[in-house]
Amino acid sequence: MDDYLKSKMRINSESVAGLLISFIREHMEKLERDGVILGLSGGVDSAVIASLCVRAVGAEKTLALIMPERDSDRRNIKDAISFARHNGIDMRLINISPYLETIGAYRLFPFGRISILRKISGRVVRKLYELYTGRTGQTPFSISVRGVKGREFSGIIKRINAYYRLKHRVRMLLLY
Repeated sequence: MDDYLKSKMRINSESVAGLLISFIREHMEKLERDGVILGLSGGVDSAVIASLCVRAVGAEKTLALIMPERDSDRRNIKDAISFARHNGIDMRLINISPYLETIGAYRLFPFGRISILRKISGRVVRKLYELYTGRTGQTPFSISVRGVKGREFSGIIKRINAYYRLKHRVRMLLLY
C-alpha cells in the first residue's frame, strides 16, 4: 500500500467513535425508538458496534440478537454470549437453522450435506476461493457483483452466493 493511502486510512479512533455515538443517539431519537437492536456474531465488527451502542444509549437499551445456524463456529457463539454478558447487554439466542432448512438453503451448498465435510467446509471454501482467484485473476465476490452469466464456474458461484446471502437475509429479517 502506498504512503498516500496509508495516510488517508489513519483515523483518530476516539474522534470517530464520538461521531458514531452521536449518530446513534440522534437517530434513535429521530426515529422515536426506545433502544437499539443489533446482530452480535462473536466477531470484532459486531462487538465494536455493540460497544458503541452501549456507550451511546446504555446497556439497558441495547439488545443483541445472536443468530447462529448449523454451520456457525461454536467459538463465535461463545464469544458473542460472553461479550454480551460482560457488557451487560440483554441478548436473545435464535437458532436460524430451521428457517434455512425450510427454505432449502442447505441444499445449495454441496459440502454441507455430509457432516464431516461441514466441519471442514470453511477450509474447503477458502481453498476454492484461492483456486478460483488464481485461475481467473478475479475474486468470486467481484464476479458475482458484475454478474456470472457465461463465466467459468458460474453454477457453483451462484449456489454459494445464494447460500450465504440467504443466511444474511434471514438474520436481517429477524433484526427488523
